[in-house]
Amino acid sequence: MARSIVFDPLNYGGLCLPHLYTLQSLGQLTLFLGHLRVEEKMSKLICISLMHLQLLIGSTQLVLTISYKPYGNWVEKGWLTSLWQFLIKVNLHVRVTNSWTPFLTREHEIALMNYFLTQKYNAMELSKLNCCHLYLQVITFANIATADRSNSCLRASWVYLIQIDKAD
Repeated sequence: MARSIVFDPLNYGGLCLPHLYTLQSLGQLTLFLGHLRVEEKMSKLICISLMHLQLLIGSTQLVLTISYKPYGNWVEKGWLTSLWQFLIKVNLHVRVTNSWTPFLTREHEIALMNYFLTQKYNAMELSKLNCCHLYLQVITFANIATADRSNSCLRASWVYLIQIDKAD
């Protein structure tokens, strides 16, 4: 039996069966929103997981509102990333009001991973650069630069790691 017949509506002669991916994702969204609204122990755990995912992607934009494609390549797949992918696929945005995002400390500052995305690195290089940003515990350029623009030890180690990544 053709897949179009299985999932087509009844008025077109189909069986009108829902896609399992859609059912699963709607169930995830229902659970996610339900737990966040109740503000119980599970909602705190979800908020902690969101903060962790935010830190892993290295962006200053809220994790569930930005595109999954470039950022999702370097994070471990799981329940929240699956929900995030579905939300972007169906063009929904969930804004959790009390979720943490890194803040910019200077004018005209940008997150390192956002900058690396503009430099047209491939997925493997971006994954390595993300590991570097996590290892060095830096999110923005202000974390690796000094006010007098001298080369600090941290800045030198970052440049060294980037050169190693480009050599691979």
